[in-house]
Amino acid sequence: MGMTETQRRLVYAAFLYTCIEGLVVNILYPNPIAYLPKDALIGVLYLTMLSSGMTASGSASRFTGPAVVFTVVCLLFVAMPTPVTPLGISVAIKQRIFYLPLLFVGYHYLRGDADLARLLRVIGWSSIPVSLFGIYLYFGGPMALRMLGAEYSHVFFSTMGESGVSFWRVPGTFNSPGQFGAYLSTVAALLVGFLLVKDLGKRDRIMIAIALACLLPAMLVTGSRAPLLLFLVQAGLITMLSRQMSRAGIAAGVFYILVVVSLDFLGSGVADRLSSVASAENLDRFRKTFFGQLWFTQTVSEPLGLGLGVATVGARHFSPPGTVRLVESYLGVLGTEMGVLGLTAFLAVVMSIGVFLVSSRRWMTNAPGRSIWTAIFLQSLMTILLTSNSTGLDAMPGNLYFWFFVGVAVKMVDLERTRLLWNQMGPAPGDAGPR
Repeated sequence: MGMTETQRRLVYAAFLYTCIEGLVVNILYPNPIAYLPKDALIGVLYLTMLSSGMTASGSASRFTGPAVVFTVVCLLFVAMPTPVTPLGISVAIKQRIFYLPLLFVGYHYLRGDADLARLLRVIGWSSIPVSLFGIYLYFGGPMALRMLGAEYSHVFFSTMGESGVSFWRVPGTFNSPGQFGAYLSTVAALLVGFLLVKDLGKRDRIMIAIALACLLPAMLVTGSRAPLLLFLVQAGLITMLSRQMSRAGIAAGVFYILVVVSLDFLGSGVADRLSSVASAENLDRFRKTFFGQLWFTQTVSEPLGLGLGVATVGARHFSPPGTVRLVESYLGVLGTEMGVLGLTAFLAVVMSIGVFLVSSRRWMTNAPGRSIWTAIFLQSLMTILLTSNSTGLDAMPGNLYFWFFVGVAVKMVDLERTRLLWNQMGPAPGDAGPR
């Protein structure tokens, strides 16, 4: 049983609202009502799917066990007393387990290539005004947000490079430059995979070209180096793994021109920030913090955990000052809050996902949507690997995109496996055609 069109519209609405949620939060802060529309959409989607009998099926069912175990472990830790308020604990629960069922939503959403193309069009077209708004903020400065009544986002400036110029790292329509950069990088990678689909229509190519031309300079003005670097690496790998080497040179040339034009347009401060990606200081800092502020040591020192909410970023808005720790890795957050038990349960979930995706590559070798699947595959694996030094899964848009598109990737494998097996069977006896 597949989704109804109403349920699919709820999916589109959730993705669209995610694009502006941060700006609405900025304007309405400290009123938490801005977080409710997206979660309400997702909640309604869950309820309607359950009521219509849509549960885990196909290859997605193999993740049910680990997901249930992780959910139970999280709920057990509700009983552990912490200095965090009940509302802060509820935020932690939401970030841990509320978005996890999106894996099954993504699985049921997909019926074929047309559904995936429609969603990518929604994501691609919506990314254009979001990117342009970020570029506008770069030139408008923090006052451009304040004029809209947005007072929540902290103002972060980049470090000065050789030019001695610093710039405001814009949050765009998100809560922080890091979240904005993660959104731009994820969408750009998906669109590169979409662009490499064979026989892609002209209108889609035009949309992707416009979107990428907006996404790349927007990534630069966030000042977040990791998302830009990850996108460039993913774009190269998507091209190679999709066996589209004939287009690799063209793509590289286009990206080079976009970068050069963007740097000339955005100024020396952005150029300094980009050049610092490969600096010895930046690489050394990345090496030292790869394990996310010693998350392993933290877990060993507090093997039973300290309770839900004590390391959840969003919980700090609803708890007394100083009760929420700043931990800059998702594994560190889990280890701090739920100790060895929670960390092990989560690793069981993501390891089962990683093993399935890696082992499924052989089925997608000649799939029509191979390049899109490759983009999702790489994005998912990088998200899993970066849980050691990133909190992307602890906030939007990382959690929404990760869990949903893992489900999409799993369904793509099932559909392709069915197609290949059907082709191997050949025509049934008696159906060989006219005699």
